[in-house]
Amino acid sequence: LPPRTLHSTGARFARCDLSRTWNTGNFGPDAIAFSVDRSGIAIAGAMVYTGSGSYDYQLELLFDNTVDLQPQHKWETLESVSGSYDQEAVHNDLAEIKFEHPVQIKEHARYALRLCSQGARTCSGDSGLPTVRGPCGTNFHFYACDLSFNGTTPARGQLPCILYYSTPVKLEAGVVGSGSTAMAAADAASMLAASSQLIAHEVSTRDTALQIASDITKKCTELLIMARNAMAASCSPSDNSSSNHTQTIDSEHNITPIEEHMDINWANNSRTAA
Repeated sequence: LPPRTLHSTGARFARCDLSRTWNTGNFGPDAIAFSVDRSGIAIAGAMVYTGSGSYDYQLELLFDNTVDLQPQHKWETLESVSGSYDQEAVHNDLAEIKFEHPVQIKEHARYALRLCSQGARTCSGDSGLPTVRGPCGTNFHFYACDLSFNGTTPARGQLPCILYYSTPVKLEAGVVGSGSTAMAAADAASMLAASSQLIAHEVSTRDTALQIASDITKKCTELLIMARNAMAASCSPSDNSSSNHTQTIDSEHNITPIEEHMDINWANNSRTAA
């Protein structure tokens, strides 16, 4: 398989019991059955709970090859790995165990992981979840397994996480591929037409707004000119009338200083003669 990103399902338990009371059972098997809801999944291994010291282990991936009419499961081993690890390989009370080669599995088929371990007591999980969604969107469904004799079930126990690789689902060749291409082309054409209509609508709306603004500006200018002319026309007669009135008052009542001096002298001369 080409290099891909290694995924982990995340813990299938809601909480972890850190008291380290889970007995390894001297290679007594802990097992959990599971299935996935999509193709393109390759199982790479599992994360296991640890305790203190070193551990010997065997991890197996099995396939349920049971025929519908058979009363019991018929498990077939697909991959197995054995080895040991110490505390240098432990992080957050978990150790990673990987198969030598990832194993491609089928969607909706039932598989199982079986762990046989020997060492000190380990942590364990509680409040198990029936379904866990992986980071790629794949759903892992968990079931009880008749291979488990050390207490692991969907609700509690060992094997909290599954390690796997995910590949995109390939399109089938032939008609399906041609149909998909045609549908993609039709969708692209539809999106292009919708985009063109949207652009045309935006341009039309913009032009209409500019025309309305231009008409409003023109009308405001005309109104301002009319108002100015009307004001000028209303002010001119009043100014003329005021000027004429002032001239009338001046002609009737204004007396120059010379005329006033002559009037005073005449009055004085009249008194002297008398």
